Amino acid sequence: MSILVIAEAVGDGFRPSTFELLAQARALGDPATAVLVGEDASKKDQLEGLAAKVLTVDGAHLAPYSADTWVDALAQVIQAEGADVVLFGEGQRTRDLLPRIAARLGLNAITAGMGLTTLRAGVTVVAQSIKDNVPTTTTK
Repeated sequence: MSILVIAEAVGDGFRPSTFELLAQARALGDPATAVLVGEDASKKDQLEGLAAKVLTVDGAHLAPYSADTWVDALAQVIQAEGADVVLFGEGQRTRDLLPRIAARLGLNAITAGMGLTTLRAGVTVVAQSIKDNVPTTTTK
C-alpha cells in the first residue's frame, strides 16, 4: 500500500501531527513517503529516517502559501506516486486543500480521523461522530 503524509512545518520544525501521521503509517505496516511543499521543503533533512522517502515540491510559485498552487502541486504528486492513502494533519491548510484535491482527483476525503487500521477491504478510519459524540468507523 502506498501512503503519503503531507508534512507541515511550523517554526524550525514540524507540527506534531506530522510525526503522528508518520507513526500511524508505520503501524499500518507500510513505510510512508513524506511530502514537503514550498518553503517546507527546506526542512527535508529533519524527516530523513522517519519516512521511507521524502519528496519535495518547491519553486517560487509555491511561496508564500497559496491554496491554488498547492492544490495543483499536491494533486500532481498524489497522481504520480499512485498513492492509496494520503494523510493530512488537521488544520487550516488541510481545510483549504483536502476538499479541493479530493474533488479534482475524484477521491474520498475523511477529516478528523482518530486512528487507522488495515483490512482486506482497505483502510479503516475511526472518526468522531459530530451528532452524538460516539466513535464511528468508515472503511475506504
